[in-house]
Amino acid sequence: MAAIKAIRSEDDYNDALARIEEIFGAEAGTLESGECDELVDLVELYEQEHHPVGPPSVSAAFEFHREQTGL
Repeated sequence: MAAIKAIRSEDDYNDALARIEEIFGAEAGTLESGECDELVDLVELYEQEHHPVGPPSVSAAFEFHREQTGL
């Protein structure tokens, strides 16, 4: 299990994503599974602050609706 540290930069963010990819399929209840859960939480917090996703444009929302309803 790697030491879990705060994500304070894009390099830390990319390292965390790479580690998550390595251990994503870990069996529930293992150290790697717990590490993955913690890293995902840290990545989500970092993304909320540094990579926010705003609402879609009206045209994008309309296009999505058309695709989903088959219109």
